Amino acid sequence: MRSPHPAAPFILVRIQALLTTLLIITALIPSPAYPTPARPAPTPTTQLQGLSWMIGRWTGGPETAWYEETWLPPRGGAMCGTFRLVNPEGTRFLEFMVLSETAAGTIEMRLRHFDPDLTPWEPADAPMIFQLDSLQRDHAVFKRILDESGKTTERLEYRILPNHVLEVQVHADGEDEATRVTRFTFESDELRGSDSVPSPGTMDDPAPHE
Repeated sequence: MRSPHPAAPFILVRIQALLTTLLIITALIPSPAYPTPARPAPTPTTQLQGLSWMIGRWTGGPETAWYEETWLPPRGGAMCGTFRLVNPEGTRFLEFMVLSETAAGTIEMRLRHFDPDLTPWEPADAPMIFQLDSLQRDHAVFKRILDESGKTTERLEYRILPNHVLEVQVHADGEDEATRVTRFTFESDELRGSDSVPSPGTMDDPAPHE
């Protein structure tokens, strides 16, 4: 039987000390820094936040018609909206709207009308433009910009009525107040129920948003 080497205990102590030193050095070495994926900077919404009460899907209409307006939350510096009017003959027209802030700090609504086959009503370079004229907590007035003078009587008014009803008034040019103002009232889709779409009978078409 061979006797253990007289230096064996010393060698074991040295090995243990070396392992301990390696563990300490490893703990002190910083882990490699992997780049954290950059998050997109939040888009400033500024005045658009003041119109957040318009966000949502709104539906309404008398027993003879059905209309719907939808507004998405601000993103990328704009709020997008749609409108459609339906009667027994089918979809009568569509609207696409964009709310955005100009370089001057004002809010503009750009609006276009389309037939159901997406034939545009307005020229390609001439959407209807409405400028935000006044804004309260639940009431906004947009006046149409026709020329550099800015003179017009055409305007759109959005307001929240009791029971969370959205009213939109379309004021067109004309002398007779009764004939040049068209009112739309909508209920919030959250209150009405998203699956309820009435079947309209006959109707006289409301005026487009113009």
